[in-house]
Amino acid sequence: MKQNAVRHLRAKPKVNRTGEVDESIQSDTIEAYADFKKSDGFFGLTAYLHYAEKELQQSCSLIEKSKKKLPKKYSFPWRYIDDSHIKTEGFLPQKYGFELDQARILDLLTGHTLYNDSAVVIRELAQNAIDAVRLQAAEDGEASEKVGKVQIRWHSESSELEVIDNGTGMTQEIIEKHLLKVGSRYQDAKFKEDHPGLHPVPKTPS
Repeated sequence: MKQNAVRHLRAKPKVNRTGEVDESIQSDTIEAYADFKKSDGFFGLTAYLHYAEKELQQSCSLIEKSKKKLPKKYSFPWRYIDDSHIKTEGFLPQKYGFELDQARILDLLTGHTLYNDSAVVIRELAQNAIDAVRLQAAEDGEASEKVGKVQIRWHSESSELEVIDNGTGMTQEIIEKHLLKVGSRYQDAKFKEDHPGLHPVPKTPS
């Protein structure tokens, strides 16, 4: 899949001081062009290109050193691979993973947020929805009690619990900084600075 997606490779054109393409200038960069509509193969190709670039730079460095010792001068200009022309559609070209904050992990395990009651799952999801509704209402200058909506549904056939709200939702930045890390967005110093008058509804102790 990663090979079939590649449209072509070429030497990146060099430009002179006036900004015009000059074919007489030796290029040191290989451009890779590819199109991906699915993530299959994309990360394999980009990982390989990063590996290949390191090999090119190492080869170039070794040949430069050999020029001082060998009578025959070899030329190896290639140093870089430009993958900025690899286009994606329908998925994000970055990898994401969970990161654990040890201090917050210890606080979660030893603090009041550790519950034995399985019903706390519903309460936590409902609380998250309420917090999102209140934040959206505050940003819109509305009363959350009037405009906020939270729906909790249990689908017995599929055994799925669904919690829907008309709150703020999550941006890409929130997903990266908070969803993929342990801890609440509302405890973030930047959030408290931007929303000094807004505090999430305190959770009822179990």
